[in-house]
Amino acid sequence: MNKIDMGGTEIIDWTRTIVWEAGDSHLDAICPACGDAAAKRIRLRVRSPWPPHPEQPLVSCPACGTAFHPTMGQPPYEAVLDPLVDVYLEQNAGIDVMAELLAAIDPTAVRRYIEIGCGFGFLLDYARVAFGWEARGFDPGYSARFGREALGVDIQHVYLHSAADAGPEPYDLALCAELIEHVFEPEKLLVVLRDALTTDGTLLLTTPSATGIRPETQPGTLLSMLCPGYHYALYSPKGIEALLRRVGFKSVKVVDRGHTLRVAASVGEELKADLTRPFDRRPYHDYLRTRVGTTDPVTPLGVGYRYRLLKEMTNAGNFEAARAAQADVFAACRQHWKLDFTDPARLLADLSAAPKPKSIEEHHGVYPFCLGSILYFSGIVAWLADGRHDLARRWFQAASS
Repeated sequence: MNKIDMGGTEIIDWTRTIVWEAGDSHLDAICPACGDAAAKRIRLRVRSPWPPHPEQPLVSCPACGTAFHPTMGQPPYEAVLDPLVDVYLEQNAGIDVMAELLAAIDPTAVRRYIEIGCGFGFLLDYARVAFGWEARGFDPGYSARFGREALGVDIQHVYLHSAADAGPEPYDLALCAELIEHVFEPEKLLVVLRDALTTDGTLLLTTPSATGIRPETQPGTLLSMLCPGYHYALYSPKGIEALLRRVGFKSVKVVDRGHTLRVAASVGEELKADLTRPFDRRPYHDYLRTRVGTTDPVTPLGVGYRYRLLKEMTNAGNFEAARAAQADVFAACRQHWKLDFTDPARLLADLSAAPKPKSIEEHHGVYPFCLGSILYFSGIVAWLADGRHDLARRWFQAASS
C-alpha cells in the first residue's frame, strides 16, 4: 500500500512524492561507500515520512555510483511500533526468502551465527532448528522484542558497538540482510563485524542496488527501494565492494540482481560463500513441520506456520502432505475463527454477505490474514491433485472474495 495515514488528517500517496531532478543541482557530501568528497548531483527528491514531511534530496556519487540522502536524519528505530505483527506472522513473512540467503554457505562449516537487524527472529530460529547453529541476533526494534518471546531465540535489544558486545567467542557467519542501507556510519558497523568473525569467517549482506534508481523503475518498486526516511544509502556494486575492502575484507563477491545486491565477504584470502548455490528447500520443509508440532495452532504464529506448510507442500507437488497440511490449517481456523471449510460455495456466500470490517483489527477478529492464500492453495490441490476443476473454481472464487 502506497497511501499511508501518518497519524494526522493528511493521507499521502508516496509514489507521487518522488520528483526527478531535471536540472544540474549539486550538494557537497562525502560518499559513505568510497569516501569521495566531490560535489554530488541531485538525482531526485522525495518526501520524508516524518512530519512536517520535508523533501529529501538523493545524490549520486560520481566516483562509485552509490546514491544517498545527505540531509536525512537518524530515524528512531527502537521507538517505532509495528501494529501489524500478526499480518507479518500469518501472511507476509517470507521465511523461505530469508532462509534462501543462507544457501550460500555450507551449513556444516558453521557453528556460531550472528545476525544484525534480525527483526522478529525467524532466520535465527531456522538456523538453530534446521542446522543446529548457535544463533544470536541484535535488533532494538519492536518486532524483535516480540519475536524473542514468541520464538525463544537469543535477540539482544541493543545496537552493536563493538565486537565484545557480540559475545566472547567469534562467529563463523554474520548476516546483515537489508540493514546497511539504514546505517549512517557503515565503516564502524563493518569493522565490528570484521572483528567479531573468525579469521576465515564469512559476512553475507543484502541491500537495495543503486542501479535500480531509474525513472523507468516501477513507482512502487522505486518507493520500496528508497524507503524515504529510513534508507540512508543505496550502494552500487562498485561502492559496496570499495567499502568492504577499505575496512579489511580481502575477499569480496557482489552479485547485482537489478534491485538488490547480494554480497559475500571474508577477511581471509579464500571466500567460502557461493552466491550461486541453489536453495535446498528440504531443511525449510523440515523446519516448518517442526514448528507446526511445537506452536499453538490458534495463535498467529501457529496459523502462519501451518499456512506456509500447505503452500510449500502444494508447490512441491507433494499432495498427500498438502492435504494433511490443509486439514491442519482448516482445523486451526475453525477453532479460532469458527470458519467452516466443508463447502467452499457456502463459504463464498458467507464471505460475500458478511459486512466489510471497518478496521484491520476488526478484520482479524473475523478472519485470518492468510485466508485468501489458504483458499488459493486449496484450489490448486483440488485442480492438480484431484482433477476437480469445479471444486477448484469455487475455492478460487472464495479466495478472491
